Amino acid sequence: RCIHRSRDTARGDVTVTQAEMQRASIVDYLYDSLEEQGVVVERLDMNDSEVTLFVSDAPPDDDHGEMRAANIVLNALPVTADRVVFVRLQDDQELSRVVLRRDDIRRVARIDQLYDGLEARGFQVESLELAQERTTVRLSSGTIASSAAYEEAARFIELASPEPTDDVVVVGLDAGVEATRISLRRPTAASGQDGARGLDVVEDLSDTEKRQVALKVFKELEQQGIGVEAFHISRYKVSAFVTPFLFRQQARNVGRVARVLANNVPDSVEELQIVTLNGGLETGRITVRRRDLENAVRGQGSTEEIWAGARIEPPGGEEEDSVQYFDEAVVRNDTRYPTLSWHIRPALRTHVGGPDALLLYQIYISTSVVADLFPGLSVTGVVGKNVKSTLDQITLLSDSRLPHVRSDIREYLQEGEDGNIQRLQTDYLFQMGPAFYGRLSAGLFEEMFGGIGGEILYRPLGSRLAIGLDWNRVRQRDYDQRFKFRDYVVNTGHLSVYYKLPFQNLQLETHTGQFLAGDRGTQFAISRRFDSGVHIGAWATLTDVPAEEFGEGSFDKGIFLSVPLELLLTNSSRRTGTFSFRPLTRDGGQVLVTGRRLYPLIEDGNIDNIARDWDRFLD
Repeated sequence: RCIHRSRDTARGDVTVTQAEMQRASIVDYLYDSLEEQGVVVERLDMNDSEVTLFVSDAPPDDDHGEMRAANIVLNALPVTADRVVFVRLQDDQELSRVVLRRDDIRRVARIDQLYDGLEARGFQVESLELAQERTTVRLSSGTIASSAAYEEAARFIELASPEPTDDVVVVGLDAGVEATRISLRRPTAASGQDGARGLDVVEDLSDTEKRQVALKVFKELEQQGIGVEAFHISRYKVSAFVTPFLFRQQARNVGRVARVLANNVPDSVEELQIVTLNGGLETGRITVRRRDLENAVRGQGSTEEIWAGARIEPPGGEEEDSVQYFDEAVVRNDTRYPTLSWHIRPALRTHVGGPDALLLYQIYISTSVVADLFPGLSVTGVVGKNVKSTLDQITLLSDSRLPHVRSDIREYLQEGEDGNIQRLQTDYLFQMGPAFYGRLSAGLFEEMFGGIGGEILYRPLGSRLAIGLDWNRVRQRDYDQRFKFRDYVVNTGHLSVYYKLPFQNLQLETHTGQFLAGDRGTQFAISRRFDSGVHIGAWATLTDVPAEEFGEGSFDKGIFLSVPLELLLTNSSRRTGTFSFRPLTRDGGQVLVTGRRLYPLIEDGNIDNIARDWDRFLD
């Protein structure tokens, strides 16, 4: 039932039933109480679940004026009323509408009560974090720094909280740095306590104890296929810098690291931070609450609750005191650098659609070796050994009018058939800020070109957009693909734009600049990544080369397919097999192939990729 009273009749003698009289009394009380708060109510509509106030004057100009007014309203109404709606009027016209819910109002009122109570007791509050599991208060150095004072603050918070949290944590700051921490804990059934809370001062670990914990974490994570770069632990937070090698789904890697941390750090640690790296570059930071993780593992919570309490930060963190890789207090993994890794696998090279045969091929053994010398600094080599080849059947010579940057494929395939060096490249990857990355490279980039180059990438965490710029000065390699070069030298580089569409996992790319034959234009690409990890796409390149000069096909185009190898294996793997097809190999619109493009390295740790697979966090 809805009661409507205008301001002129709110104090009338209209009575029908006792219930009506009671409601009229509530309305009178609300008008009087809100007037005291400076709220002029023109009209009030009330039903069992919602109260709408039509006001001509705003509440007092402070942070919580509307909240205080709404709190007065809800305190006077039955618990079934859950919302207060403020409608601001001017000349009987609605200017704005604000909806406040009971839970939000109660939370703000509780925070105000705690702030006011602590300040009345002489404490200077820097911050107050309120959650169902824990209330954390940080007191500045202006507060008397004594255990008795901190205990008094903890006891007050305990008593003042209408719905006590499991833990009350009081942190004393000295010049902005944590000096003391007191925790008032709710006893658990396993503790054997009879309901009284326990107070304890959490002491910091010694350097020896920190290193012992770090070594245990290093060993466990490496046994699970996750490379650990560094480790940091404080009284209430632990951070691990990791390079995932195990799972294709980043959420699974993060979940595995979180569980290893929770199993090895002291009970005082409340937050588990996982800093993900790729090629020595930070791709992001995710912090989960230990309590949420433990509840989910015990079946008393869920991955959704872990995600709700998680905090995602850009590389480097958002706080001034965020832990950095080269901080003095960080324990670095001495076995991580330098390291040498290698892979031997069968590989296939094809030549499709030529006049000599529909399909010519080569099966060879590819051996790749990667030496990680320092964070971000690596040397990569790839060589091939022929097993079986039909590429010697290619007879067509190139008739291209452009520099033969790709169309001499016959010579490269035949003379470099056995023992060719496909790549021998040195890369240095570095970070220039939370969203800026850089790369410097030198060596034999691909089968046809080698030289020097660099790249910068702007990739904000959580953004759909990324922008890159690369430049390379390269020289054409000799046909045998060893260490000799031909005479052709060119500058090539592009401004690249990457955008992830908000549907169907589609991504658009444009690469605008100068290509290997000296022609200028733009390559357009669209691709889609499926939940299985299969990635399929197509590209087309339009440059200033006329169609008749480009030759048959008019412009460069093709499709590609990338398949996770774990779909074909019995174990998890992050490796993929990539296949591309273009109808004709011509010289216009050709892009230099470099081994370590920044965008794929950084994109792997982006927040949407983690969120997409979060349901596998506990796998």
